Amino acid sequence: MDDLFILQPMVKDQIPAIAEIVAENRVFQRYQYNPQKIIHMLETAYDAKDILLTALENGKVRGFVWMQEQAVFGMSAYVKLIAVDYQHHQRGIGQLLMTAVESIAQKNGPNLFVLTSMDNLIAQKFYLRLGYESIGVIRNYVLPGVDELMMRKTWGSLRKE
Repeated sequence: MDDLFILQPMVKDQIPAIAEIVAENRVFQRYQYNPQKIIHMLETAYDAKDILLTALENGKVRGFVWMQEQAVFGMSAYVKLIAVDYQHHQRGIGQLLMTAVESIAQKNGPNLFVLTSMDNLIAQKFYLRLGYESIGVIRNYVLPGVDELMMRKTWGSLRKE
C-alpha cells in the first residue's frame, strides 16, 4: 500500500473535486450522478455530520468515502459511496478508505454494509477480498433492470447474549 496518502475528514472546499471523481466514473454515470447532484448530496451529508473521508496525495483528492452510521435497520453503518480517481486505481486508496471507515464503524457496532450493482464484478471482488460477504440481492432497487447486491462485514452480533 502506498504510504504517500493522507486521510482526513472531508472539508467543504473538496466537494467539487470529489464531484468530478464521481461524475467521471462510468459505474456512477448510469445512476445519473452529475456534478451538481453530487455536490448537493455531499453538502447535505456534510451538514448532517455523516462520515466523509478523503485520501489526499500532494494536497489533491485521489479518493473519498461516505459512511452513514446507523443507516441500516437503524442499527448498523452503511457505506453510501466510495470513489477513487480513475487514474489512481490499484494504488491501495480504496482499501485505505475502507479500513478507515471500518475502524469508525466498529466503535458503534459490529457490522458494516455496502451495496454494489450485480454487474460490478470489480467492486464485488474488492469487497470480498476485504472480508465482506454477500447477503442478498435487491432486484430493481435503484434503477429498473439493475439489481443490487447487499454485502456485509461483521465483527460479531449486535447483542452479546
